[in-house]
Amino acid sequence: MLFHNLKFLFGFLPVVLGSCYLVRLLMRKKGKQGIVENIVLLFFSVIFFAGLQKEFLPLLLGMVAVDYLTGLLIINPWMQKHKTNALVLNIICLLHVGLLIYGLRMQVWGAPFYVLHAISYLVDIYRAKAQAQKNPLTLAVYLMMFPFMIAGPIVRYQEIEEQLNARQTTEEDFREGTYRLVVGWLKIVAFGITCGQVFEEILVMGIAQLPVITALFGMLLFFLMFYYLFTGVCDMANGMGRMLGFHFPENFDAPYTALSVTEFWKKWHITLSAWFREYVYIPLGGSYCDSHLQALNLLITWIGVGLWHGFDVNSLLLGVYFGVIIICEMFSSKIKLAKSQKAPEQKKKLPTICYRIYTLVLVGIGWMFMAFDTPMEIIHYSKAMLGMNFNGIGDGTTIYLIYTNLLVIFVGLMGLTKVPRILIDFFIRKSAKRIAAVSYWCGVLVICIFGIFISRDVFSENPAENKYLCKISTYWKYFSNQYETQDIYFGADNYLFRAQKYYETDQNIFVQNMTSLKNLVDFYEKQPDVQTNTCILVPDAATIYPQKLPLCAPEWEESNVDTLAQEMLGENYISTMKTLSDRNDEYIYYRSEDGVTTTGAYYVYKAWAEQTGFVPVAFSSWTISTVTDEFFGSLARMIRMYPKKDTIARYNPPGNVDVEVTYSDGSKSTSIFETKYIGSKQDLKYFLNGKQDFVQIVTSTDNDRNLLLLTDDSGRRYVQFLIQHFENITVVNIEECAGDYGALQEDMQITDVIYLFDMSTLAQNGNIF
Repeated sequence: MLFHNLKFLFGFLPVVLGSCYLVRLLMRKKGKQGIVENIVLLFFSVIFFAGLQKEFLPLLLGMVAVDYLTGLLIINPWMQKHKTNALVLNIICLLHVGLLIYGLRMQVWGAPFYVLHAISYLVDIYRAKAQAQKNPLTLAVYLMMFPFMIAGPIVRYQEIEEQLNARQTTEEDFREGTYRLVVGWLKIVAFGITCGQVFEEILVMGIAQLPVITALFGMLLFFLMFYYLFTGVCDMANGMGRMLGFHFPENFDAPYTALSVTEFWKKWHITLSAWFREYVYIPLGGSYCDSHLQALNLLITWIGVGLWHGFDVNSLLLGVYFGVIIICEMFSSKIKLAKSQKAPEQKKKLPTICYRIYTLVLVGIGWMFMAFDTPMEIIHYSKAMLGMNFNGIGDGTTIYLIYTNLLVIFVGLMGLTKVPRILIDFFIRKSAKRIAAVSYWCGVLVICIFGIFISRDVFSENPAENKYLCKISTYWKYFSNQYETQDIYFGADNYLFRAQKYYETDQNIFVQNMTSLKNLVDFYEKQPDVQTNTCILVPDAATIYPQKLPLCAPEWEESNVDTLAQEMLGENYISTMKTLSDRNDEYIYYRSEDGVTTTGAYYVYKAWAEQTGFVPVAFSSWTISTVTDEFFGSLARMIRMYPKKDTIARYNPPGNVDVEVTYSDGSKSTSIFETKYIGSKQDLKYFLNGKQDFVQIVTSTDNDRNLLLLTDDSGRRYVQFLIQHFENITVVNIEECAGDYGALQEDMQITDVIYLFDMSTLAQNGNIF
């Protein structure tokens, strides 16, 4: 249960705040509100940590007991007299270093922050900067308080000692806390998570295949993701602290406005830098020594900073990298200072933008140590950014990724500056108090709604569980031209398309399916009674309607599938690519559902009939009736967006053909249409009673031909046309039923075979045959 989860925000946190405020109200007169409130806060902090990793809770509670007893030992007069308190302190600090290493190895939530808080407490007591805590529960609150257990800030004991014993929450505290909580949540869900998801999608493409701009764009996304996730959690922590009566130190101060890496680390994770300066750098000698020793102190400190982030090679290199840069800047500033003192009139400065670019580039390179697990991955990604993989500058995917995330990137980059803070301060300062208060809460509401709009994964583990918020989010993306949500493209004329990742051809899967299909074709080709033996693969709507796709969407590649099918099956294959492409100005695919409409199915049927010697029933001879014009398909229901309704039509033949249909569940019917499904969100089950794995149809035609139709779920839409030509039709949904086709040949005396599939089925599903 992380901070941005709505269960935390609207479930856990209100209960914590309500309990603490109730305790203050009830215990105020008795003078015990601080003690009881700490007990309540500790109780909920334990629950919070148990919800993250309950298996490590005994270890954490055990370390709290050790730290409590150690604090009492350090102030013991006998220990102080015999100087053994320093020895105890060193031993316990080493124990905490061991806990840090273990926590990083086992990925224990909060372990790095617990260790720094514990060492801060013990060292402050030893230095007499703070009093040892006599109440173990109060100390446990400091060490385990849930707001700063995820990502800080790091609060030194001397900074919070008084607040642990007594605190109040004013109206200003609650207002400011709410504001920080909402802003932090917005940073996480609107920018951090979004940028992280796109970065992951880029990595899935394969580092070795990335064009230069795609690789650079990926690092920009990680750049933004890292900043907004980190600052967002810290903002939420500070906000919760204010609402609970605590005043935590600020952790960030527009770090990307810094003019040097040294200044950057004075603005980035301020409490971490301050902690290492206070408890590592200064005890080593700090800057009160010669330059070479100072450089060594800096390097040791920064190695510690790197290893605190993770006990691995990349974290070590992170510390060494920034340590070396800061040492170089230190020597450089000393040289510049010496020169300026000798010749002040010759002092020259580069434009500010040069220093900013210098800082951003070096910091961006440093973050690569955080983005990847091993140095080799960094090397490979660096080669992609430098074009050493020879994949070109960019491609259609590059344009699509940049264009569809342009709004998030632009607002995200603006958020790195001081512009938002300036605007907020100006707005509040120039408004009257009442107007400011009303405007403030309206702003909080707008921020909440905006965050809900553009977040994909904030609702729950399954975003579709909240249909109303999901619908609002989808419409926001549609009208802000983001063109994609939940892997659905918004196309022209209200068409919805599955994102290309669903249709990326796995060569191995397709060849495997085509090989199995060819074996079937060869089997029936050898049967003396079989007169026609044909395979039809129907392309996806995005292939036929390229003009309806978003301008920046990657091109579909199903033409490769069509070509490969022709090569493998030869004259047994009927391509419908050109047939449907020539009709792409007609309504031949559903807007909100995968697959062709009844009209599209007719054109596929016509192509089959013309190439197999059958005489197709002319289009003008059919009587077309509307079954429903209120249909919303699975794509629309998936994203809960219904821009335009689809129409399901039925083609009635010129002459009456009676049928007797037997389904695999034993039920029978005298029609291939089932009206009971209309209006039930399963309208396409109107054709052949939905997803039946085996259907036998006996018709009243006098044609002595028996058809075997091997198909996927889409095949039932074509049966209304085929009954004109066959006395018996056997429909086998090959995805649902693995049949003995030799037995079928004997039992049904098959004379004609059609293998009819959507192209995407064979390109993705490896379990068909």
